[in-house]
Amino acid sequence: MKQIVTRFVVLALSVFACNLSLGQGFPNRPIRLVVPAGQGGMPDTICRVIAQRMTESLGQPVIIENRPSAGGIQGIEAALNAPADGYTLLQTDAGPLAINPHLYAKLSYDPLKDLAPVSLMTTSPLFMVVNTSYPANTVQDLIARAKANPGKIFYGSPGAASLPDIAMAAFEAGAGIEFVHVHYKGTAGTIPALLGGQVEVVLSSLPAIAGLVETGKLKQLAMTSLKRSPAALNVPSIAEAGITNYDYNVDLGLSVRAGTPAAIISRLSAEVAKAIKHPDTVRRIAAFGAEAVGSTPEAYAVLIRADYERYGKVVKMTGAKAD
Repeated sequence: MKQIVTRFVVLALSVFACNLSLGQGFPNRPIRLVVPAGQGGMPDTICRVIAQRMTESLGQPVIIENRPSAGGIQGIEAALNAPADGYTLLQTDAGPLAINPHLYAKLSYDPLKDLAPVSLMTTSPLFMVVNTSYPANTVQDLIARAKANPGKIFYGSPGAASLPDIAMAAFEAGAGIEFVHVHYKGTAGTIPALLGGQVEVVLSSLPAIAGLVETGKLKQLAMTSLKRSPAALNVPSIAEAGITNYDYNVDLGLSVRAGTPAAIISRLSAEVAKAIKHPDTVRRIAAFGAEAVGSTPEAYAVLIRADYERYGKVVKMTGAKAD
């Protein structure tokens, strides 16, 4: 019995030493960071800021690879086709992690089993905006107009069952109203439609609308976070308008393929935290209307699981469907 215990202890110490050496020797070549979105958007821009800092700290290039596709599926698949060695990072958010599994009858991946969380990078609200000439200055005004004109107010989304689309559907359900959803290919389609009067309301990240708000072409009615964002303290939350517990943030994180050694995940998480908390990174991220977070893999896993359950209920309640 004593010999068995001794062998077990030796084996455990060997595994620990192996994992430790993996973490210490990592990385010794470039790291790929797959972004399931196009260039220029907030996910891409934030990932480039973080990649720059990680490159400086790790001594190896962190190279962005954009894989835009519906629901981020191609980006997920690209990361899952790579070895589980930490050399392929994946930008993740609620769309592919918490919404897709409830939209698609057949999905090529299981976000809870096939991916390992590394860190939550940033969190930011969406902003409900209308044309400056539109006769609604508050969420309550918009709700009143929708009730007086059922089926006549058009909402522009960057894609069916995208986070903004789901968030708006939840808003409609909470307010007891119904908009006509018009789906575009990304934010690049929704904002011109809003300016041109093809739609009356849009949910958008701050970078896409900040300049238009400053020049008086658009006005912000509210934001989707439960509490007001430091980026726009003068803008109320939708929850303040009476939509109880309404909270739909854009949470951007990093994940790797499941099976990646724990020591490497720990090293990556520590490097992300270091990069995200650098004063220059915090300043640049704040300019996007986002808040720098940086978390442990365990904390990010808790958020993913909670979002998975929450969005599953929202998708079922709203009857949202993928294109």
